[in-house]
Formats: sequence, structure tokens, C-alpha cells
Amino acid sequence: MKSLLGLIQIGLGIAGLVALVNGQWLTMVGCWVGGLVVGVLGNRAVRATEGLSETGRGALQTVPQVIEALRREERQRALALSNSAVRDFRMGGDKPLLMLALTLQAVTFAGTGAMEKARAALSESRERLGELPYAAAREAGDIEKLHAILAEELSKDSPNGDRIVFRFLEYNVEG
Repeated sequence: MKSLLGLIQIGLGIAGLVALVNGQWLTMVGCWVGGLVVGVLGNRAVRATEGLSETGRGALQTVPQVIEALRREERQRALALSNSAVRDFRMGGDKPLLMLALTLQAVTFAGTGAMEKARAALSESRERLGELPYAAAREAGDIEKLHAILAEELSKDSPNGDRIVFRFLEYNVEG
């Protein structure tokens, strides 16, 4: 199925290029939009059959990279990676992993001094936790503890980004 959808996408891309060369702008746009739609539908179909979208599978590999960047104090790189993971999990529709990526994003925002964005990411992550099926939410005890740590630090009068990152890394080693 993935191969068939991939071939359809390639075919639409080539048809769009041919239309571009022939000056048929509307046909070109239609082919490329069609290729985009096939890609999104294919991504969702893979998630439905395999439990994780192709986009999510790729984004899952960035999670350890975010943690390693935080350890090396490469905060901007960690932020860029966490933003990428959030975007990819959203696009793939991988809700449980989106919750994890949002939590990482909250830590990286805090580490770069963007406390309001950190609070917003943490809030959305908590909302996503509430949307999980009961069985999955029951197994998310570690993430709830991490949410509590982040909420405690972010609720202080002047939260310290370095302390938030330190506590996250400390919890990550213990957990």
C-alpha cells in the first residue's frame, strides 16, 4: 500500500513538472496539491495500520537528539529539534507521542528563556494527556510526574530555565 501511494505521488509530481514545462499552471498546481493530499492520506493510512505514522517514525528519532542537545547545553539546537518533532507528530496524527514532544518543547522553551511559550506547551501537553484513552493514560505516570515538576518550576515568580533543564535531565536519568 505504501508503495502504491508512493508511486501515485511520484506520478503526480512528474505530471506537475510536465504541466509546468507546457505552461499549464492550473494543471501543475492541481497535480502537486493532489500529490500532497495523497501523501497526507498515505501517512494517516500507515498510522492506522502500523500504529505510528511514517512522519512520526522519523520524528521519534529526534527525541533522544533533543535530550542529548540539552545535556550538551545546545539549547537552540534542542529547541529546533523539539519544534520539528512537535510539527511532525502533529502532521502524522500521533497523539500520544505529540504529548511527549510537547513536554520536551516546554523544557527547551524554558531553557531558552521563553517561559510563556513553555507554559503554553506544557498546558497543551496536559490537555493531550487528558484526551488519551484510559489504558494509555494509566501508563503515562512518568509523564504526569514530569508535568508536575515542570508546572512547579514554571509557577515560580521568576522561573529559572537552567534549573528546569537540570531537573528534567535529572528526572530523565532517574526515570
